[in-house]
Amino acid sequence: MASSCCCLQWLLFVQALLVVAASSDSCHFPAIFNFGDSNSDTGGLSAAFGAAPPPHGESFFGKPAGRYCDGRLLIDFIASSLGLPFLSAYLNSIGTNFSHGANFATAGSTIRQPYATLTQSGFSPISMDVQTWEFSQFKSRSQALIQQGLFKDQLPKEEYFSQALYTIDIGQNDLTEGYFRNWTTDEVKSAIPDILDKFVLAIQSIYWEGGRYFWIHNTGPFGCLPYVLDRLTLKAPEVDRFGCGAPFNHVAQLFNQKLNQTLSQLRKDLPLGVFTYVDIYSVKRELLSHAHQHGICCFQWLLLAQAALTVAASSDSCHFPAVFNFGDSNSDTGGLSTAFGAARHPTMSPSFGKLVGRNCDGRLLVDFIASSLDLPFLSTYLNSIGTNFSHGANFATAGSTIRQPYATLTQLNVFLYLYHNNSIPIISLLFSFFSMASSYCLQWLLLAQALLIVAASSDSCHFPAIFNFGDSNSDTGGLSAAFGATPPPYGESFFGEPVGRYSDGRLLIDFIASSLGLPFLSAYLNSVGTNFSHGANFATSGSTIRQPYATLSQSGFSPISMDVQTWEFSQFKSRSQALIQQDT
Repeated sequence: MASSCCCLQWLLFVQALLVVAASSDSCHFPAIFNFGDSNSDTGGLSAAFGAAPPPHGESFFGKPAGRYCDGRLLIDFIASSLGLPFLSAYLNSIGTNFSHGANFATAGSTIRQPYATLTQSGFSPISMDVQTWEFSQFKSRSQALIQQGLFKDQLPKEEYFSQALYTIDIGQNDLTEGYFRNWTTDEVKSAIPDILDKFVLAIQSIYWEGGRYFWIHNTGPFGCLPYVLDRLTLKAPEVDRFGCGAPFNHVAQLFNQKLNQTLSQLRKDLPLGVFTYVDIYSVKRELLSHAHQHGICCFQWLLLAQAALTVAASSDSCHFPAVFNFGDSNSDTGGLSTAFGAARHPTMSPSFGKLVGRNCDGRLLVDFIASSLDLPFLSTYLNSIGTNFSHGANFATAGSTIRQPYATLTQLNVFLYLYHNNSIPIISLLFSFFSMASSYCLQWLLLAQALLIVAASSDSCHFPAIFNFGDSNSDTGGLSAAFGATPPPYGESFFGEPVGRYSDGRLLIDFIASSLGLPFLSAYLNSVGTNFSHGANFATSGSTIRQPYATLSQSGFSPISMDVQTWEFSQFKSRSQALIQQDT
């Protein structure tokens, strides 16, 4: 889930330590391989499941950059401090360079496999075991390409894998996941040994692939995170004087204690490894507990009162140029009134001296928030007369619900329309899903090939590229790249080795490409040695048209359903063209 805050002073403290380390000849790291969740995801989830929207990235990159943060993450500071470029996400196949490492983290990742799908739970299907599978495949495939003399300037040297720094920041979501499943605190605590057992297996996997230098963060005080406090119920005595959930932070401390003990055992079991335990919890807790002393004031309790917001607005670190509000009568500044008739007396406001669309006799909390940030009161989106949206907009209407009422448009869809007002482009050569898997190397493939050759011989049937969507019937490496390589005997009859296809040879999509004089399609999720000049393949084995009902490990169905594939295609189109424009 989202990290609590991105560009804090403790980053500078850790950066300073890394600068000292980097200045020593014994601490030279030519590459970084990172594993984790949103605290260190530089674009993995965004590449696979839809781009992180604005305002992510605005404070440093000036636009969304795959990070669920307004600027840089700690992993970015670590890379810079070691004189290395920012890490490319492994799942990002557009414009990436892995010569100095790769990032396998995705926002929402857990150590154990998640209990439900991404859309059901908010937790990524790319759990830590999957990340280590990806790393193993990345190592073998990158070195195979280098041995062929390919992509040497884009992939790490073989010796880098034993010399690299392996950074790990994960575990927070395993704890919050338990609470979101309505577990008691004792039940969450009882899961910690199994969580750490899975963690050990992941570390061992990296170690046996050559990893030696491990920089491991403990988990932060997740009881202070706004999304946790918003979703979970606490009794008054359970909230500490800083506004944090004490039971949740006690669980985090227990996890960290057990993690430290686990690393002590790993030092004995894996004697060639160097394990550095980084106490992120204490630093974050200090900043949260004494925020004003450290010049930090952007935390959840600011929303509780106008006074707190006034303090926040007085700090340069809390400047917000706009407010976008969603809600019901608690924050409706005129939406329902505009659409269905003006609010009537007694909602005459003493503050305004007239009816102003609020179902209230004065200002609402959103009005205090705006004033405290030196912004004008929000105009309602539905009121198009005399409105000004230069500093935000209000999409709330009194009586609104989170779930859609019967046959109406949600506020969220209205907001997304402002950002995505272009219709989805027509997709050329959309390859239909088959309802059931079939045998692959049958004679009808030859018949289809013959028909395609006839079609390709016509000037009116020239296609410069193919974009494919589907399941195992046309997956040329998508699921394999993201969730672990296909084992032998796949691929043996034509390629002589597994090549990402769940078939002993070519698929119909391969025959289609060849018949049109095009190369075989590279899988979009395959970032190693791919070429998209003549199209891309968004299919993954086990994909469905509708979103799957359970996780991949539970059901065998891919999390990359057809809606996700179209999101990937939209992102592929925009990012590929942006990169081309930068070259011209």
